[in-house]
Order: sequence, then C-alpha cells, then structure tokens
Amino acid sequence: SLGNLDLVMDIRSKYNISHVISGHKRMDEIIQPGPKGLRVICGASGLDRLADISELEQRRLLDHLSRLQEETDTILIDTAAGISTSVIGFCLAADQVLVVTTPEAAAMADAYGVIKVLVRKRYRQPISLVVNMARSMAEGKQVYQRVADVTRRFLQANLYFAGVLLKDERLCTAVRARKPVVLAYPKAQISSSFASLAARVAGARSGDTQDDSFFRRVMRWLN
Repeated sequence: SLGNLDLVMDIRSKYNISHVISGHKRMDEIIQPGPKGLRVICGASGLDRLADISELEQRRLLDHLSRLQEETDTILIDTAAGISTSVIGFCLAADQVLVVTTPEAAAMADAYGVIKVLVRKRYRQPISLVVNMARSMAEGKQVYQRVADVTRRFLQANLYFAGVLLKDERLCTAVRARKPVVLAYPKAQISSSFASLAARVAGARSGDTQDDSFFRRVMRWLN
C-alpha cells in the first residue's frame, strides 16, 4: 500500500508498479535487485489503483505480470491491512494466504475479519496465521489457538498455523539500518523463526495450486 519495502532493504527506486499500469515503464524497468536473489517491485499507490484501472491498463498489466510469473519461483504480495477490494482480490487469487496478527485484541479481531470475508467468498486454498510481536512462543501459540477456535466454531473452516515471530529489538535495529534482519542478525531467534516460516510457505506451495494464472484471477476478482 504505502510501498516502504524499498526503504527497509535500502533500495532506491524512482519507479513503482503504477508506472507500469500507466504505460510509462515496463515491468523489467522497475524491478529492483534485492539480497539473495530477491527481486523487488515497489507498490506505492499502484495496488490501490487495480480496482479502478481501464481495460487497456488491465491488459497491459496482465501481460507484464504473466511473464513475471513464468520467471519466478514464488511471488509474495504484501497487501495493505483491512478488507478493501484490492486486498481481498489478491487474497482470493492466491494459492495461499498468510494473515498476520499480533496479540492485541484489536489486531486479532481484524485478522478474524479478513478470514471471515475470505471464507464467505468461498476461498478454498489454505489460510494460515502468523502471530507477530509475541512476548513468548506460548503467547503466540495461544493467540493462534484462540483465532483458530473462533474460525472453526463460527465459520466451520480450518485456520493453519504458520508461525510465531517474537518481539525483538534487533528487528527494529535492522529496519533502522535498512537491512533485512535475517542478514543483519542471522543467528538470532527471530531469523530462525523467519526461516521456519519460509519453509512452511514453501512446503504449502509444493502442494496443489490453481491452474489459472494468478494475475488473471486477481483481475477477475477485482471486476
């Protein structure tokens, strides 16, 4: 939404996906190289425009994104918070959804709200919960269990456990240094937690996926 991933990774990019939508840039011109083979597309306000773009802009964007899908192993979309049309559109098109919450009651309620919308729109792929900023693993797992129980009771749906990320000052330090925490502090527990989360995501990705192009599914849900 606000497109701050470039700041966290110390990537200086003049362009973002909105320049592709407008036709001023090609996708390969805005992709920025990140660490360890990661490639970054800055979102800025571009993702919020997807619900309102013209048919010509849709075709242009789909052409670029479909080629990108063929060249990559995994595409991770970091959406805005909430249940806007663009956010839900991306979620409904994805092969799996990771909902992020914290132990705060308001955050848990927001997470459940997203899950409820997806279930009621008949999303059939795995939905998993990541508990961020937990004070302990026990607290994180308790938060997951509470949300999972409510999901099962009121929505008759399964919520999978993705992982717990503990509150760690080293994460804040790494962000201020504009460096991913897994590179700044590779032996820290939070880095191990991210590695475990990545392994779970990769494991789920190796299962069944939808046949249709991801980005064509996005556009179908947005229109």
